[in-house]
Amino acid sequence: NGTVNDMTFENNFIGLHILKDGQEVTDSRFLDNPYCGVKEEPGVIPVMINNLLEGSKFNYFSPERPEFTIELLNLRTGNERNR
Repeated sequence: NGTVNDMTFENNFIGLHILKDGQEVTDSRFLDNPYCGVKEEPGVIPVMINNLLEGSKFNYFSPERPEFTIELLNLRTGNERNR
């Protein structure tokens, strides 16, 4: 498992592409990435805590639910304070 903490992903086509279940992303910023700030693979569910996602076409992209919102992200077990 990997951990991303206090990182900035800005002006990338995809800010962070999560390929493996159980990754933890905390206190990071995903800003103005043209396609998406964070993209998860099918069946992969990261732990996201206290991250800022803004300015991307999709701030958070789940292929299983393209209309995924930050509010839905925060409802997942272990996730909180994402904005």
